[in-house]
Amino acid sequence: MILGLLIHWATTGKPHYPSMDPNASIAYISDVGAQSLKPLFIAGSVVTTIFLDASFISERYLRHSGSLVPNTSAFQKTMSGLSMAFAVLGTAGLILLSIFDTLRHPTLHDIFLLLFMAGYIFSAVFVCMEYQRLGIRTSSVLPSQPQLTANWL
Repeated sequence: MILGLLIHWATTGKPHYPSMDPNASIAYISDVGAQSLKPLFIAGSVVTTIFLDASFISERYLRHSGSLVPNTSAFQKTMSGLSMAFAVLGTAGLILLSIFDTLRHPTLHDIFLLLFMAGYIFSAVFVCMEYQRLGIRTSSVLPSQPQLTANWL
């Protein structure tokens, strides 16, 4: 989607859109998406968020079913839940910012951009916290692995 929007902008002569700042020479993705390719922008945003949220759900299912190392504490499960909750907020932000474009709804677009970015940043922080705690617990339980050395000479 992003590549398609940028290629469209470049192949149509790099136009200066009404939603761009007067001195801007490069269009933001949102500027291109606000014009004739709005359906592509919305559809691409929805598909992106569906796959990202599906990865969170899959990871949770695989941990619960034992295919991945299971969570061993309430803290890890809480971090996983928070990461999924913030991913859903990020999802809502991305979909809404693609609908409320920079041309017709600049303030709403900026609010949803902030929601999108904050949602996924906090989601990533909570995933890292979960994995960090999971790694501490798992490394103390697993037997030590022999060190592999490469003999290049």
